[in-house]
Amino acid sequence: MLFEDGDPHFSVKFMGEMRRISASFSYGWARGRTPSAMLAKALLALEHWAHRRLDEGDTLEAVIADVIGEGPILGAIWLVVVDLVLSHSSLNDSILRDLLASPETLALDAERANIDQIDTMGGGLIGNVWRSSPASDRSVEEDLANRASRTLALHDVIPQLVFRGSEQELAVLQEQLDKAVRRLGPWTQDVVEWSSPEFMASHALRLSSRSNYKQVKEKDASGEQREGWIYYWPPGQKQWLEEGAATACAEQSAFTRSLAVRMAMDDETKPVNASVADAEGILDETANASPAENEDMSHDPNDPWLARIAAAAFVARLGSPDDLERRRSEIRSVFEEALQSKGRERAWSRDDVMYDEKSLAIAGLLYLAVATGDEADTERLLRSVVEFPSSAAPVFLRHQTSVSRIDEKALVSILRLAILACWFPRGANYDEDEAAYEARRADLKLRLASAVEAERMWQKSGPEPDWPPHPSGGRSAQDVL
Repeated sequence: MLFEDGDPHFSVKFMGEMRRISASFSYGWARGRTPSAMLAKALLALEHWAHRRLDEGDTLEAVIADVIGEGPILGAIWLVVVDLVLSHSSLNDSILRDLLASPETLALDAERANIDQIDTMGGGLIGNVWRSSPASDRSVEEDLANRASRTLALHDVIPQLVFRGSEQELAVLQEQLDKAVRRLGPWTQDVVEWSSPEFMASHALRLSSRSNYKQVKEKDASGEQREGWIYYWPPGQKQWLEEGAATACAEQSAFTRSLAVRMAMDDETKPVNASVADAEGILDETANASPAENEDMSHDPNDPWLARIAAAAFVARLGSPDDLERRRSEIRSVFEEALQSKGRERAWSRDDVMYDEKSLAIAGLLYLAVATGDEADTERLLRSVVEFPSSAAPVFLRHQTSVSRIDEKALVSILRLAILACWFPRGANYDEDEAAYEARRADLKLRLASAVEAERMWQKSGPEPDWPPHPSGGRSAQDVL
């Protein structure tokens, strides 16, 4: 890949001419990964129009010539060309061979095919996962999603050419790939880098040789014996792929377990698909996790620190008395660290618990206070609500059964202080003196501190603070807020 005036580009001998592929970073735009939704629609329309012409009998050469025009070819248009060739070319077509002989194109398309596969696994139409589309576009998107190119990468065609194509065409391709390897240098590493033209040149050359395949016999789903050919990777690359697959499997398993724990703590009505043993395992695995240094409120779903807080809260909620006795000191310290972290507090309440470290910590304190009945745990819950009312609100809404199990006197104090903590000082106007604003802010802070102390004294059998009386009679979970 070359850079000139900030333009990453490469050259390909295509349809008898040397063509420059400009702005190679735009290769994925035809799949909707573009800054402009309008541009993505235009590329989809172009591809759909080209497929229609080919379906109606036009030649591949003529349609592609109209698509690419004269001069440099934009990377986004180059993917449209690849889509057309993969969907309509024969194995012995020289246009297909031109694409297969370009390691830069093979590398770009390997990444594209991987993203297409992820899109498909996500359950949406390919290229349409990240943006919803109006109903009028559905027929076009469904037509394109069913084209062969959406389930195929360019390099996947090479084995077909080896076993079903012309030997003469295969020999020409091998010669071109050998030149590409000499141009870019042979790939000698054990790492498999699909996005590397250097790797793709060497890999494609190996793929094009029948000597790198072995014939195997296997039984299909119906029990019948089938014969086929399997590509044999170089030993180092084979081991690297196997280790990578094992690591990915382990990471996926860990993420699934962590997600189940966090979802259970998000809302008491959600199903619990994890065990206390799972949560304790997460606590052990994340012993070195700590809050991020930045103040970003949006955590990575796979953040080990978020997983640690959720696991501690899960143990507080579902752990046995013995579990709590063993882990109480640890989970208390996790909650305390989460509440003291530098992450910005939410200005407004959001309708979730599982992605906010402070909400998860407050949920854990809630369950700990209910489980232990310890005065210190209840008081820490009270202070956390005062310090972070916006994070506490979704906890009290989503875990009402446990809220209703708190000592009624303590709950009254918590709710009264939560209401007061939600008062924020605002500037009277743009011209207000800063000192006046700071004075009002300090006054509100002092009032809140005084209210906290008054509630603490009431909990210790002192006089009840001067608030409107609590509604008499029985209470339901809906009375809490």
